[in-house]
Amino acid sequence: MKFPGRRRNLGKKQEKRVFHLVTEGSKTEPIYFNMFNTLCPGVRIEIVGKRNRSSLTQLLNAMKNHLKNPLGDSDEAWIVADLDKNSEEDLKRLYQRKKESVRHGVAISNPKFEYWILLHFEDGNGIKSSRNCSDRLKQHIPEFTKSTDVRPHIGGTDDDTVIARIGDAIERAERHDSPPCEKWPRTTGTTVYMLVKRILEDRLPSDAHRRKVA
Repeated sequence: MKFPGRRRNLGKKQEKRVFHLVTEGSKTEPIYFNMFNTLCPGVRIEIVGKRNRSSLTQLLNAMKNHLKNPLGDSDEAWIVADLDKNSEEDLKRLYQRKKESVRHGVAISNPKFEYWILLHFEDGNGIKSSRNCSDRLKQHIPEFTKSTDVRPHIGGTDDDTVIARIGDAIERAERHDSPPCEKWPRTTGTTVYMLVKRILEDRLPSDAHRRKVA
């Protein structure tokens, strides 16, 4: 599988690409995405605010307030949210905002972000509800809570193993999202993989080195 994206020469001193993220969750998502600050030398993840936000309107307002100054030339701004608690009208407003710039993105998980984490371990078939997703994830991380750091469970300090496991999750998510949805996943699935591919575009393995996943 090919992972498109510009290839950057990190041998030269360059400005880091900054990903400004507004997340619906105040624990699980920030803990996960902060992992990329050490995995990717050319990237900086900036989580906008730390408090929990319960509506997409609040997420949009948080991003607008944060981006009072224009994005840097290679920076991107993404909103990460769950489908299970949001209405279709709210989602439409969110995607209208995305149309304003190619560097504004939206990553939605159906039913929730933990589904993306589950894809690091398995294909995620048969998930019908948020509770079902949580129960399945605990088969792989029995002690999982919203404060759990996933990295020790997908390779720990071995960066290459962590990248490979994330690549597996991307491939599984893409299989569920085929053809890619124009907006949010209407059935079980996640578009978080689109954001992660942007973050990892310099570190994902080539076709020749990708392993086949179930």
